[in-house]
Amino acid sequence: MAKVWQDEKFKKRFVAEPATVFKEFGVEVRAGVQLRVVENTDQILYLMLPAKAPTGELTDADLKQVVGGDQRSKPATPKFTLTFSVERFDLKFKE
Repeated sequence: MAKVWQDEKFKKRFVAEPATVFKEFGVEVRAGVQLRVVENTDQILYLMLPAKAPTGELTDADLKQVVGGDQRSKPATPKFTLTFSVERFDLKFKE
């Protein structure tokens, strides 16, 4: 988040086009998934509710992902680190 706080132009792009910014750092967002960036203020604190877990049986494809994914594909190299706690949220992009 340091880059967002230090670079107003980057912050505006990150808020307006988060998926594009993530892609620039090597993080692909799955088709059909929308990212939304909101900024807490002194008066407003946004809380995220996680999606409800799906019910029913897992498909073979689901099971492959649970046990380590498709071994034919190259593992992704993260381009950012994420640290989260109640007191602090920190997202650092690797340059």
